[in-house]
Amino acid sequence: MFDDLDRSLMTLLQRSISGLNSVTFCALDKLPPPSVGSGSGINLFLFEVKEHRDLRSPEPSLSRNVDGTVSVTRPPVKVDCLYLVTAWCASTQDAELSEHKLLSAAMRTLLRHPELPSEVLQGSLSAQDEPVRARVLPPIGLSSVTELWRSASGTPRASFFYVVTVSMDLEEPVQQLTLVTDLSLVQELK
Repeated sequence: MFDDLDRSLMTLLQRSISGLNSVTFCALDKLPPPSVGSGSGINLFLFEVKEHRDLRSPEPSLSRNVDGTVSVTRPPVKVDCLYLVTAWCASTQDAELSEHKLLSAAMRTLLRHPELPSEVLQGSLSAQDEPVRARVLPPIGLSSVTELWRSASGTPRASFFYVVTVSMDLEEPVQQLTLVTDLSLVQELK
C-alpha cells in the first residue's frame, strides 16, 4: 500500500509541476540521490506511519452476497503517513534559490489537493471507498525537525511536513452469516 501511495504522489507532482526532473523517496542522508545525476527534484521522505485512532470505526462492515448470505468484515484501519518534503538541486550558483522555487511549487500543488484526485491514485488506493485525504502540517516542533536532520547526519534544508491518511484493509477472514428472510410464527395447540 505504501508503494501505491508513493506512486500516486509522484504522479500528482509530475503532472502538476512543469520542469520537474524527478520525484524521489530517499532517506535524508541520501540527498541528492546519486542516481539522478545533475538534475533536480522533490524528495518525499516517509518518516512515520501510525494509526489515526480518531477515525477508528468499531462497526463491522456487512455486505449481502447473491447466495443469500451476509459477509461480515472489520472495517479498514485509517493510517497516517507522514512525509518530510524537501527539494534538491544540482550544484549550481543559485542552487538554494532553485530548491526554494521547486519546494514552493510542491507545497502549492499539495495544498491544492486536500483529497488526492482519483486520476492519480495507483494500485490499492484506486479501489478505496473513501477519498484519500492529505494536508500540509504545521511544524511539529523545532526539536523534532532538528532531530530528523541530525539523525540523517545531514545539513538541515528547507522542508515541510505532509500527511496522507489512507485506509488499510486488514484482509481478515470473512465471516459468512445466513440472512434471515422469512419469519414464521408457529402457534402451539394445547
